[in-house]
Amino acid sequence: MGKSLKKPKSHSAAPSALGYYHQGMYALVALLKGTDGSSVSVETEDDVVEYGTITSLNQLKHSTGTPPPLTLKDDGFWNTIGIWLSGPFDGSVNFIFVTCASIANGCELAALATPKSNRSALLKAMEAEAARVKDARSAAKKAGKTLPYASRHAGCEGFLKLKQTERRKLLGYISIVPSSFSAADVPAEVEKLVGSLLLPSIRTRFIEDLIAWWDRQVVLSLLNKRSRKLAKSEVQRRIQDMILEHSDRSLPDNFSESEPPSIDKEVGQMMEQQILWVKGERSRINRAALARWRARNQRQEWLDRDFAAAADLAAFDKRLIEVWDGRFGPMKDDCRGKKPAEHCQCGLALLDWSHHGAPQEVRRIRPDWTHAFLVQGSYQQLAEEAKLGWHPDYENLVAKFKAKGL
Repeated sequence: MGKSLKKPKSHSAAPSALGYYHQGMYALVALLKGTDGSSVSVETEDDVVEYGTITSLNQLKHSTGTPPPLTLKDDGFWNTIGIWLSGPFDGSVNFIFVTCASIANGCELAALATPKSNRSALLKAMEAEAARVKDARSAAKKAGKTLPYASRHAGCEGFLKLKQTERRKLLGYISIVPSSFSAADVPAEVEKLVGSLLLPSIRTRFIEDLIAWWDRQVVLSLLNKRSRKLAKSEVQRRIQDMILEHSDRSLPDNFSESEPPSIDKEVGQMMEQQILWVKGERSRINRAALARWRARNQRQEWLDRDFAAAADLAAFDKRLIEVWDGRFGPMKDDCRGKKPAEHCQCGLALLDWSHHGAPQEVRRIRPDWTHAFLVQGSYQQLAEEAKLGWHPDYENLVAKFKAKGL
């Protein structure tokens, strides 16, 4: 048996990608918690910066799973201290260390998780840890050994270089947010803040849409395709618009500018036959297939999102049939005694009316819904179901068609 191959070292970028995603989502949560007029930025002066009366610099340490408890020996904590050493320590800036980890029992860092706590013991413990790291590196250097603590020594040594009064000031403006939510917890965290405003039937989809919109805004800001600052007012407006879209007063448009992968696959057999009976050609069949595809998908989208549209759609279809019948009945009467070619001409005119005139005549499903495809495509679906037709004698033609098993 040959030698077993060594498992290759993982070079997955997933943890980094989740970390960056978490930064953007933490910014959203910070804005939702923030006061009116506040704003945030991602990857500017810090991972997440909150702008308000006081600027808050947030350093985020994201983890999946259950990370080990935070102690004074944590590399990430000392790296962050190194970043913050330049201040300012004048009260204009707060420094916030956000971690998914809890704080170890008995660790002096717990003082940073409690506002206005006495931090004298913490200062002594940090000075002792920083001195220990510095001494260990000095000893290793003298012995010609590899220097330890490569990841944290800069923060430790920089902390010791500050005057003690500056160290006290720095600790006075630092806080720790332990056991913070992770990337996987984002929907639940957003739901805590906005869920009570939403009906249960739309809550999950609403939050998914809000997160997707926000994620896009963060990406655009990183690409400098919009302002780097993202304001709470933007989120408030977006939530207001989405609530309107999800309410009984309005319905979103998802398909007016969409097209199916293949028009031919969207041609309904009965719909096509009804158009052929009035001598409609391929252009009208394709036009009908596109409108029907848009209307069917839009209607299903509303029903899937539970926009309370089922009753409105049923009433809308009833109006469609009533308005159609107001034209079909007189046309059928007028066609008595006329030649078959004239029957086709009248039917073709009715078909064209369903596309051009009907959207202006049929009362809208909602007052602010202005897209014609819903009327156009719903008429074609009703024709596919043989609930209406274009030819004056369409009912007999449908019966014969079905009798043939076609």
